[in-house]
Amino acid sequence: MTTENVENESTAALRRQLLARLLAGGAPAAGPERSPRPTELPASAAQQRLWFLDQLHGADISYNVPFAIRLTGAFPVATLHGALQDAVDRHESLRTVLAAASDGSVCQEVLEGWKLSLPVIQITANELTGTLREAARRPFVLAGEPLLRATLYRLADHEHVLFLNLHHAITDGWSEQLLFDELAELYAARAAQRAADLHEIGSQYADFALQESERSKQGGYESDLAYWERELVQPLPAFSWPEEAWPEDSWGEPAFSRDGAALRFDIPQALAARLRGLATESGASVFMVLLSALAVLVHRQAGPDEVVVGVPVANREDAKWHGTYGLFVNTVAVRVSLAGYPTFREVLDRTSQAAMQALAHQEAPFDQVVARVVKSRSGDTNPVFQIACVLADRPWRLELPGVAAEFLQLSTGAVKYELKLSLVREEQGITAEFEYSTGLLSPEAVSWMASAYLNILHQLVDSPNRAVEGFVLEEGSH
Repeated sequence: MTTENVENESTAALRRQLLARLLAGGAPAAGPERSPRPTELPASAAQQRLWFLDQLHGADISYNVPFAIRLTGAFPVATLHGALQDAVDRHESLRTVLAAASDGSVCQEVLEGWKLSLPVIQITANELTGTLREAARRPFVLAGEPLLRATLYRLADHEHVLFLNLHHAITDGWSEQLLFDELAELYAARAAQRAADLHEIGSQYADFALQESERSKQGGYESDLAYWERELVQPLPAFSWPEEAWPEDSWGEPAFSRDGAALRFDIPQALAARLRGLATESGASVFMVLLSALAVLVHRQAGPDEVVVGVPVANREDAKWHGTYGLFVNTVAVRVSLAGYPTFREVLDRTSQAAMQALAHQEAPFDQVVARVVKSRSGDTNPVFQIACVLADRPWRLELPGVAAEFLQLSTGAVKYELKLSLVREEQGITAEFEYSTGLLSPEAVSWMASAYLNILHQLVDSPNRAVEGFVLEEGSH
């Protein structure tokens, strides 16, 4: 490693702290009293984009966010229903709809007094998978329809599955874990006939949207937008997946489609520990190591010397939003160069530097970035990146007294990107999942990519100073 890549301990610690902001986590904090509101509440920039896409293409189930939670044990349905309603009463986003504003834009409408229904439906175990899949794929109508649905499927006296479906316009990953954490306390409080031990919410999501709108009008994002214009002004790297990765039924070069599938695989505990060691030694984060490895995989598989990866950021720098439910998440583009025959350490340093710069300019809404840097766009793909990567600090968790809760795997079968790598830290290692467009990639190709990714991880911890062009991707290389 060259001298300019060596960091002292305090700088390395600061880098790890800043890069950790890529993950949604942290304790809730109370916000100030809300400011006066206009008659029509503006939608946030992210909500405006979802509204525009809905108006242009119709309902898109890739923005459905479904959950299925198996509940084993005896519990009063009324207590669970009441706890869900308490959460709805507590967080305006859970009872917010979108509508056309008088000026032709889109606004939010908070439904005061809205009651969430929780139908209880008896089904058999054999019917469960198909029933959940069908419910997950049921589209939302953004114009005026509540964007939260709940159903309780009864399999037996002490076995139920709680199904929740939310539209992305009102939720993000941080908010969803916040909901499950608060639902546990609200349920426990009702069961014990006591007041829930939760902080008061001073600021709601509509207040965030108002603040964002005012800042945008006053040019408050201009410095960040200027950075992204400089960063992305050069032609964005384009690449095509190799022919051997195409679906078997392709006639000519395939095209992106929203139809998708997923492949889950595990990064073993021993390997995860070695990845943490390399990250610490390099003054980086584990996520940066995993993201760098993904960039190497795409470079070696598809050939581009630059890889742009979309990475979600929590967008809650102000602690007053930590306990507020809503669509806060923003996206930054991390542009990684693999030119010049670099070693993995050099790729890791380039990735970390690019991520640091992206984080320093993360507040500009991604849609405003796109509007600034993309002069024309076509098709259904993201105009800045086609690869995404996200790391969750822990798996979903819901703790109800006297009830065992297990999150079931559930997907809409629709995707937003050509390829997305989702990573979840677990006690036994890291769970990974490739979500991919079946219009572009075959299941066999993605299975090969998962194996190759693991091979890259093994080789980079063994030989981080080795040129990435020398990594062998085939099974048994390590």
